[in-house]
Amino acid sequence: MLTSGARSLREILINAPDVGSQFLWANNGSACLHDLACGSRLGGLLSELSGQSVVLATRDQLITALALIELDGAVRRLTLCPPDLSLEQLSSVARDADADAFVSECAQPEQNIGNWIHVNFHSDQILGIKDSHGRYSTEWVLLTSGTSNRPKLVLHNLASLSAVVRNHADRDGPMVWGTFYNICRYGGLQILLRAVLGGASLVLSSIEESSGDYLGRLSQHGVTHLLGTPTHWRRALMSPRARDIAPRYVRLSGEIGRRCICG
Repeated sequence: MLTSGARSLREILINAPDVGSQFLWANNGSACLHDLACGSRLGGLLSELSGQSVVLATRDQLITALALIELDGAVRRLTLCPPDLSLEQLSSVARDADADAFVSECAQPEQNIGNWIHVNFHSDQILGIKDSHGRYSTEWVLLTSGTSNRPKLVLHNLASLSAVVRNHADRDGPMVWGTFYNICRYGGLQILLRAVLGGASLVLSSIEESSGDYLGRLSQHGVTHLLGTPTHWRRALMSPRARDIAPRYVRLSGEIGRRCICG
């Protein structure tokens, strides 16, 4: 949590006592948060992007999470775009966010919409950090659908986003979070922050895998805390793999306007 004057996720990880046991697991790779606290997968791009307004236009949730940790405190503004945005919507977001650059693992669209920076966070190369992080109090911008086709931008910062994150210390052992949400949306981002700030690990979902495959990975990593909407849970419970998991805490939220907590 932001209790020691830390202004970025990296600063928090550097000072976290159990960061060596914290992992992000995806269907196509993994990352130890200790490595991200001590080094960079962006390398020289950190200097290039320093102080800029950056639009994060990623589809891969592991890359999204790594980019958030890398860029928080290094850029002036960070706008998170869900993977289902059209090119027209992405252009609209970029104008509203006064974007200087796009960061993505995808190839640049045929329609040139600005400074498109291709990154490969799955590289095993961890470079030393020369530039100090926490230089900027990064503005985090999340999108809401609103009533029109044009996404609306909502401004946050790390302090405001983490204010509702409570310490979920579990006496029964290590915590492993899982969620069907996309971490570019508010609900999914809250789970990422719960894991990163709470000394836990997180099993990230993918838009390219079935509910059954995700449930299999949740079982493999011993998920203890799992969240999703009623629709997510209906799909999950229809899968035979649902019996493979036994989380201590489950939560249903969204869609129906109320929440139910069990465990």
